[in-house]
Amino acid sequence: MSRLLLWRASAQPTPISGSTPFTLDGSPLALHPLEPRRPDALAVLLVGRAADARRNGLALEPGLHLVRHADRVDAGPLAFWVAADCRPEETVYAPPRHPGDAFCARLRARLEPGEDIVICQGRPERACGLLYRKSAWLARPVCASCGANAADAQWCPPGPVERGNDSARASKSRGRGRHAGD
Repeated sequence: MSRLLLWRASAQPTPISGSTPFTLDGSPLALHPLEPRRPDALAVLLVGRAADARRNGLALEPGLHLVRHADRVDAGPLAFWVAADCRPEETVYAPPRHPGDAFCARLRARLEPGEDIVICQGRPERACGLLYRKSAWLARPVCASCGANAADAQWCPPGPVERGNDSARASKSRGRGRHAGD
């Protein structure tokens, strides 16, 4: 199952998963994760009639809109970023929850009920879901199928941009154009 992270300004991310639309802080917007994750979209954003909504700075009409990894959504004064949660999931193998006759993707060994496992969540553009024995994943934390690497940093929204010295930078750069001999 695809997992999303919803980032708000200066706050920890909120995980979103499942098939229930997530309402964005009482705004006329709802976010619905796509299953399975698609290369061109993570979720559908439902924009209500009274919404003053923007995606990556562009105004959105009422209706359905696809949301990609690292998209920014503004709803009036509120700002949100949507990202794929690609961190591997550590859990315990349980046949009712996981495939009944499952094997470790690296060792090709049958998984036993109660065994510690890791589930690859994939990359932003592609969900994965392969199962690994935890010991095999820790020995080489790179997915054999999609190439997701546990060492890759989790995506975070960009920080605020300083605007105070724009004129000073502009005046310094005016004299640094290309010269005829360059």
